[in-house]
Order: sequence, then C-alpha cells, then structure tokens
Amino acid sequence: MRKKRPTPVEPPAGRDRPRLRFGGIALRTAVFAWLLSLATLAAFILGVQPIQKKAFAWYLESKARSVAGALQEVAAGAAVNEDYGAVVETFMTTVRSDPEIDFLVLVRNDGFMLMFDAQGWRMSHDTTMDWRPRDRVVQGAMGQAPLFQRDAYVLAWPLSYSGIDWGWIHVGVSLQSYQRNLEAVYQRTVGAAVGCLAAGLLLALAYASGLVRPIHELREAVERIAGGHFSTRVPVRRRHELGRLAASVNTMAADLQSRDENLRAVTQVARRLLAAGDWRKVLPEALAMVGQATGASRAYYFENHTGPNGEPLVSQREEWCAPGVTSERDNPRLQNARRDDPLVAWVFAELEAGQPVEALVQDLPSEFREVEEAQGVQSFLVVPVRVRGRLFGFLGLDECSTPRRWSELEKESLGTVASMLGNAIERQQILEELERAREEAVAANQAKSQFLANMSHEIRTPITGVIGMLQLLENTSLSARQARYVSQALRSADTLLRVVGEVLDFSRIEAGRIELAREPFHLGEMLRSVVRLFAVRAEQKGLELVLRTDPRLPMHVIGDEHRLKQVLLNLLGNAVKFTEMGRVVVSCRLESPASQSPATLRFEVEDTGPGIRPEMLKRLFEPFTQGDSSMARRHGGTGLGLAIASSLCRLMGGRLEVQSQPGRGARFGFTLRLPLAAPPDRDAPWSQHTLAGRSVLVADDCPVVRQLLAEHLQWWGCRVEAAADGQEAWTLLQERLAENESFDVAVLDWRMPRLNGVELARRIREVSALQQMKLVLLTSFIEEAGVQQRLPFNAWLVKPVDTSELYDALTLVLTGREAGPARTGPEPAPPARTRFEARVLVAEDNEINQEVAAAMLAELGCRCDCVADGQAAVEAWRTGRYDLILMDCQMPGMDGYEATRRIREQEGPGGAGTGRRIPIVALTAHAAAEDRDRCLAAGMDDYLPKPLVREVLRATLERWLAGRAAGEEPRPSDLEPAAATVDPEVLNWPELLERCGGQEAVARRLLSRFMEQGRETLAALQEAVRAGDLEQVGFLAHRLKGAAATVAAVQVRAAAERIEQAARDEAEEVEVGLGELENALRRLGRQSVAAGPAGGTAAALGTQPEPPTPTTQ
Repeated sequence: MRKKRPTPVEPPAGRDRPRLRFGGIALRTAVFAWLLSLATLAAFILGVQPIQKKAFAWYLESKARSVAGALQEVAAGAAVNEDYGAVVETFMTTVRSDPEIDFLVLVRNDGFMLMFDAQGWRMSHDTTMDWRPRDRVVQGAMGQAPLFQRDAYVLAWPLSYSGIDWGWIHVGVSLQSYQRNLEAVYQRTVGAAVGCLAAGLLLALAYASGLVRPIHELREAVERIAGGHFSTRVPVRRRHELGRLAASVNTMAADLQSRDENLRAVTQVARRLLAAGDWRKVLPEALAMVGQATGASRAYYFENHTGPNGEPLVSQREEWCAPGVTSERDNPRLQNARRDDPLVAWVFAELEAGQPVEALVQDLPSEFREVEEAQGVQSFLVVPVRVRGRLFGFLGLDECSTPRRWSELEKESLGTVASMLGNAIERQQILEELERAREEAVAANQAKSQFLANMSHEIRTPITGVIGMLQLLENTSLSARQARYVSQALRSADTLLRVVGEVLDFSRIEAGRIELAREPFHLGEMLRSVVRLFAVRAEQKGLELVLRTDPRLPMHVIGDEHRLKQVLLNLLGNAVKFTEMGRVVVSCRLESPASQSPATLRFEVEDTGPGIRPEMLKRLFEPFTQGDSSMARRHGGTGLGLAIASSLCRLMGGRLEVQSQPGRGARFGFTLRLPLAAPPDRDAPWSQHTLAGRSVLVADDCPVVRQLLAEHLQWWGCRVEAAADGQEAWTLLQERLAENESFDVAVLDWRMPRLNGVELARRIREVSALQQMKLVLLTSFIEEAGVQQRLPFNAWLVKPVDTSELYDALTLVLTGREAGPARTGPEPAPPARTRFEARVLVAEDNEINQEVAAAMLAELGCRCDCVADGQAAVEAWRTGRYDLILMDCQMPGMDGYEATRRIREQEGPGGAGTGRRIPIVALTAHAAAEDRDRCLAAGMDDYLPKPLVREVLRATLERWLAGRAAGEEPRPSDLEPAAATVDPEVLNWPELLERCGGQEAVARRLLSRFMEQGRETLAALQEAVRAGDLEQVGFLAHRLKGAAATVAAVQVRAAAERIEQAARDEAEEVEVGLGELENALRRLGRQSVAAGPAGGTAAALGTQPEPPTPTTQ
C-alpha cells in the first residue's frame, strides 16, 4: 500500500512561542525558579539584619562612652567641691551641641540628681534606685528612660575621684538616627531584592519557555495523531531526552499509520465482499487482511455445530497464518471440539456475556496454558460472531512471538469484522426463510381469522347438540350400564366445551373484545360458591380447604362477578389440582377503611403444593404454559388458565402476582378496587350484640381455621380460647371446671390428633357440670357416621367453614332463634315451576339442536315448529300465529339477524304482520358481550347461550310468556315430608329432620350439598374404575357410605356399601354397583325435590352439566 508523506508539526499562526498556561510546565518552572530566588534573598536579608543592628548598637555605645569620659572630670570636681555651676554649663553645652545626645543625668550616691536635656536642666532625687545601679561597671541598654518617658540608648558610667565612688553619669543617646539608618538599609535591601527577583523571573520564564517548546510540539503532535492524523511527525532538533521522546512519537505515529491504513483496507474489503452474501468466500481474505493489519501471528474462525448424536461441538472452519507461523488447520483438537471441554467452555462462557476474550497465556491456569503453549500461542484475542442474538461462532487472533496486550482499536476492528460476518450469515438465512415465513404468516393469519370467526358456531353448536340429546336420553328408562355411558359422555362433552371456552376467552382477550360488567353482587356468596365447588374434590384428596375472610369485609360491591369468580375458580382449581397434601386457603381481606368507596380488596389463594421453580415464575402467565410438564401430563389442561386470569385481573384494574418456592407451596394474589353497593332491604346486617359476651372454645388442628374462627368470634364480641387438638381442649375444660366456670359453646373439629371431636364430645356429655354447654361439630361431607348412633352435638357445620353459617348456628343453639331479621309470616316457599300453553317457532339449522329444543319445550308444555333458515322463519311467522320465536343467529342463506330485522319491519303499520310485537330470543354459540349487543341491536328481545339449559329456558319463557302460563308444577311447600310423597326406601326424611333438630332449612341445605358432592364422588369412582384402582374405589365408596348414612339416604348408602364390598373382593360387581349408585342418586334427586331442598341444585344432578371449571365461559 502507498504510504502518505509525513506532515511536520507547524506552530500555530500568529505566535512563535507557546503561550504559558496556568498550571503548565513553563509557568511552574518559572515560578519555582522565582520562589527559589525569593527564598535566597530572604535568607540573606535575615542573616544581614542582625549584623547591621549590632553595628549600629556598637556605634551608640561608643558615642555614649566618649561623652561620658569627657564629662567625668567636670562632674568629679563638682561633686568634691559641691560647685555645680560648671557642671550645669558643661552638661547643657554638650546636650545642645550634639543632637544625638538626648539627655544627661548626674547622680550622687546619696540620690541627688541633676537632669539635662534640650529643654533645660532640673534637680531631683532618686528614690527608686533606678539611676544608681548596684554593680559599678559601665553598662548600657536600649529602652524607655525613667522620668523622660522616651526611647533612648542609656549608658551608665560610674563616677569616681581619687579612688572614691561619688555617683553616676547617665548618657542618653537618641534612637532616631539608629532607626533612620535601619530604614535606609531596609529600603536599599528591598529595592535590590525586587530588582533581582524581577530579573530572575524574566530569566526563569525565558528558560522555561525554551524548555517546554518541544514539549508543546510533542503534545500537539500526539493530539493530532489521536485525532486520526497518523501522518503527523515531530521535528527532532536536539539529541537529548526530549529529542529521543520525539523520535519515539514519530515511530509510534508511523506504526499507527501503517495499521490504520491496513485496517481501513480490511474494513472496506470486508464490507464490499460481505455485502455480496457469499461469506465463506470472503472469509479467507478478510482473515488475512485482519491478521496483517494487526500484526498478529494467526487469525481464525470457529463455528458451532452439532455432532451425530446431537452433542454441541465447535470446529475451526478457516485460518490465516503469518509467514513462519505453523498452521493449526489439521490439528485434530481444533476439529469437533466438545463444548464441555474446560478451555472451550470458559471461552464460550465469556463470549455469552457479550465481551471479547483477551488473555496472556502465561496468566492462564495450567490446564489451559498447556493447550495454548502446544500451539505456540503467547496471547490471544477472541470476539463473538452472533446470528439473531445467538452465539454462532467466534473470530480470533493469536500472537506467537511475545506476550501482547491488544489495543482497543484492534479489538474494535476485529469486532467490526465479526459483526459484519454475523450480518452476512443472518442475511443469508433470512433470504432463505423470508418467502416461506411470509407465506406461513399469511396462511396462519387467515387460518386464525377463519378459526375465530367460525369457532362458536362450527364447534360449540354440534357440542351443544350432543349435550342436549344426552340430557334428553338421560331422562329416559336406561339400564345401569347405559346410564353410566350417558353420564360419561355428558362429562366428556362438557370438558370439551370448557376447553373451547378457554380458547375463545383467550382469543377475545387478545383481540380486546372483553367488556366488564358493573353490577352489584354479594361478595360473600360469591366467595362461598367458589369454595364449595371444590369442597368434595379437596376432601377426597385429604386437603384442608379454608375460606378466610376479613370480618370487616363489605358484602355488597359493584363489579363483574362472573369474571372475578372465573379468576378465583382458576386459581383455586389449580391449587386443589396440584396440591397432594396439606391445605388450600382462599382469603379476602379489606385493605382500606371500612366505609371507604371504592374498597381496596386483596384476594389470595395459597396452597402447600409442590411450588414453582424460579425459572418458571417469569413465564408462568404466558399462554399455553404450565409450571411443570409432568404435572401437565398428569392433570391435563390447555395452559391458558393463568394467562386468562392474569389478563382478567389487568382488565379489572389489578395485577395477578405469585410468590413461590419449590417444595413450599405457592401464593397467588391480586388487589382490586371495587365500589360499594347498597345492600338490599332483605339483607339485614348481623347484630354483634346477639353473641356479645359469650365464651367459646374452638378446637381445630389447622392453625388457619383456628385463627379464622377466633377472629370472627372476637369480632362478634365473644371471648375465645383456642386449642390445637381434642386433648388440649379437654385440658382447658378441666381448668375451667376447677375454677367453677365453663364455656357457653364449643366448636369442635371432627378430625384432630390424639383426641377427635366426637370422642371429646362424648367425654363432655359424661360430665354433669358441662351438660348445658352447646356443642357444634365441624365435619366434611364424606365423614363416616353410624346410622344407629346419635352424635352428641347441637349442630354441625360442613367444612370449609362459612362464617355466616357459623353465626346462624351459634345464634340458633344459644338463643333458640334464627339469626337475621325477624319474619312476620311463614317462611316463603320456593318459586313455583310454571308450565306453558304456548306456540313457539324454533329457527335452527342444526337438526340435533332442533330436536333438543323441541323436546325441552314439550316438557314445558309448549308446542313448537322448526325451520332451518332465516327466510323460512320469516315465512312461518307471516303464515302462522306464534307466541315466541327462538332464533339462531348463524344460519345458511338468511341469518337470524336479517330475519329479525325483516320481521320487525313487517310488524309495523302497513306491514304483513298483525301489528303485535312478537318476542324474539336469540340462540347463539357465541358468548361475548358484543354478540349480545348485536342481537339486541338487530331487534331481538333476549339472549340464550348454547347449549340450552332447561331451567334457563324455563326462566326465559316465564319472562316473555307470563300470560301463557297453564299451571304450576308442585312446589316443595305443597309436598312437605309425608309417606305419600317421599319414598322411605330412598330417603328417610323424618330421621334426617330429627338429626337436624327439626330445622327444615338446615336439613334442606345439608341434603342439597350432599347431592352436589355425591355427584363429585360418583365421577371420582368412575375414574378410579377406569384406572383399575380398586383400593381407591373402596376408599371412596366407604366414605360415601358414611355420608349417605348421615343424611339418611338409604338407597345411596346401600349402593355405596355394595361397591365397597365388591372392591374389597375384587369382584366384577363394581360396575353393576356404579349403575345402582347412579340410579339411586337420580331417585334421591327426585325425592329431594319433594322433600324440600333447593330444587335447582338437586334437579341438576341428572339434567345439568357439572359446575364450570375456572376458565369456562
């Protein structure tokens, strides 16, 4: 490559010398030299000043001595003759003639003094001995003279004559001349110092400027080189240290210029060739140019791939070597190297972190160092090659001569080539996949759109037809085996309908077609209904199911009850499904002041199941995801439940959260803000005064249940003591008895360690002092209870404990009256079941659905005609007289919407109709709110979802055909227990009523709930039979037998006992027993309608599908 001519550094225009900058070398050098001069002068001055002061002091002393010697003879003669005239004249002449003499003093030994100064003379007497020193020697000092009060040099001269000491002569020499001389000396010294310092500073600056000029040239050259001007050179003027530094900079610039030109060429060539996409042909040339540009010994490319058995491997695909460097192309260690090799694993771990790997071989661990030294490597640099974010391979450089630190420019250049290579590989892959991906995307989008458009009608419609026909078939005379087959088919069809519902729900959420309702609902009843749906399932698995509510919880709120219930059902269903032992707790607490609206409510479902791994928590709410694939295989499911629940929580203004650790269970929770609703008039609040002051003993081995009961009892004003088992409760009772006290009521769990609730109750009844204490039993539906034994309890409650039922039970056993508002009349009877004399037109294109609708309408007393499309429906309406039309929305030809619009147009004045508006009820498999709005917008009056449910159809007819009622089905109040209406071989109603203390409401509720759980147990038995698990069959039959005995269900108990015996003997009679059990439950359902429990629930045993699972529409 052609080298550029070096460019010398030129001084900036407008100046010959570099400007001194604050903090620069020149200024600091000058200042240092100046300070050194200053220090030298200061030392000189400080050394000379004492000498000058001493010289001036010696002069003053000499002056004073000469004056005192001259005056001695005159003073001595006067002292002897006591003639002081000559003394005065001589002394005054001396003072006035010599301005340096400030004063003179003559003192005799007796203290007589003559003082002389320029103002005159005076006599005095020395009383202080200040003027008569003790030592008679010549002495002088500078200071303030007594009596004169001014500074002077005072010399004391002893006066003697003929060997006799007569006194003293004191000569005071003025200090003005002394001070003037000192000031003059100081001024001359300072002037000389300033001149020297100024000259020194100028010389220092000149010297420093000449010293730093080459440094500035080096700095400017380095800055230009750093800016990419690698052709810059520094002139070398002298052969000293700075000259050698300038030569080194020039050498560095030349090296950088060469490398920069090579790297630029590499980048240009790589970019041009890689753009062509044939990266494998480009790679050898690119490696060669990178190696030459960086001066490396070897450049190479490694690529990931998989071995014949799918194991991850890495191999060298391309290599370039500098002259004299041995190639490693044929090194078997570099081909098909395993990714778990220590050195390879370490390199890939660093590359996965997104950083280049740079190392000196001498610093590596011994096992790594041996591998590199065998290839002659002293240092290496490796950068990742990424394709679509995945580590595809790496590019590397080796240095084989000496250990080397790679520059940032070299790392950046190699990284650039690696990035270009990754882009070329990715582009090649994308080009191959682009067309196929586009076609697949278009096809998938079309398929999804078509699927969503036709799902409701094309899938739900035939399923609803199957369900309807099976319901009709179930009410016919069937053998035991046929009845079992029908029941199993119903459950399978219902399961399929639930799966379709989940998919439709998810699709609507993704499409943003979910609209939330804002209607008042009873929060407590909703929570209880959710928990009761899983009570039997939890009991069968041996789980403690607890509903824990805040005593302050508002019961009436506004929101979408259906969607909130759907979320809770999903969470609770998963908790029961995946938990094998322990407990499941559903809780709802108030997190805002009691009267604040909207109320902040926290919902949680906590279990003691297997927990969730941390890596699964991040994607737990993603669609089609389950926490454990083995769990998914065991329990089934679409994996959409939690995704739907999370989306619904978000739509309701909350956020579904999860906390879990493997092996320690999971807690799902969300917080909602729901406005408060006004309670209906019939819903009177509980009175806390009813139970206030009562003492209650609670015994339950589950700490959550104990705490729940204690919180609510204390909220009602009770005094509560809690025990963890029956033995502890018995100890508390004995302690109370020792103090002549007792409890008003004891709430006892049946199953407790050491001493269960039934045994504890028997002990209590054997103590005369405890006979007045009321006992309430907490039990499950499937507890064993002998028919002959009467349990010693005043009331019993079924777990999970409903706090409202607990309040009712305690009020009843303690006060003898029902809780809640007083009633002025008899208890209202259940609503009557109406039959109709009406003619109904059914417009439905599916023949099976036509037959189902016709059969249900016939059972309700209606006559019906069926048509298969909208045009036929319009013609039939025009020619016939109908009281109501059931209109399918999607039919071939003219659909239901268009048919409805035409009927409404012809009903008006001038039309072909009679002028009477006929009720039109939509039939559709769609279940979204917008579908209902579309039906009403088309002119329809009401909406019936498929599959048709007899009770829902009856309620709809009652709304629109109230005037066509032909009579009523017998009401439960008309069929009170009597031998003529209740078959004692099926249900011993008097015995059940007696066990419930004559409380018909309690007996009805207990029987109704037994029917619900009986069907759950029947399903579990059939599942166990299919699995061949006779031990589980026997266990379930045994528990059902006990529960049936408790509610006096005679035939159900006998059938369960037969199944239990058959399972124990491993006989083939199990299937026969199952058929008998199904028939017995069906007959019990009909008897329970007559006996008085909620007919809807009992009748549903044979005619309704199972309760919906958490995510069912």
